[in-house]
This record gives sequence, C-alpha cells and structure tokens, in this order.
Amino acid sequence: MYSFSALSGGKRLRPFLVYAIGDMLQVNPVSFECIHTYSLIHDDLPSMDNDILRRNKPTCHIKFGQYVAILAPLIF
Repeated sequence: MYSFSALSGGKRLRPFLVYAIGDMLQVNPVSFECIHTYSLIHDDLPSMDNDILRRNKPTCHIKFGQYVAILAPLIF
C-alpha cells in the first residue's frame, strides 16, 4: 500500500525541497513524506472530499477500503 500511495507520481518540487532541507538539517525526511502522504489519503476519505481518483488512479479508500485508509499511518 505504501508504494501505491506514496510513490505514485505527482508534483516533484515539494518532495525535492523537503529532502534537501532534511539533508541540510540532518533530519530524515522520510517521516515528512509519510505524514504528507497520510494527509492526502485522509483528505480523499468519504467524510472529507470523497475523491475517487488521485493522479488518475483510484484513491486509497477506493482500492483498499475506508478502514485500511484510516489506519494507513499504522501500516506505513
């Protein structure tokens, strides 16, 4: 599920800046990426925007179910 949600393309400037700043501050930027990915998964849930597609792919709650999408931070 991580590769489906976190590595599915999209904008690349923000992740580049996060990794560059994390490297500069000697902080592991992967945690920031996981938090951002979960915020996108959470935003797509039926109780929020109820989106069915993100980047022309089914959203996490459509592909794996709403309960799995809610628990995504525990899976990452």
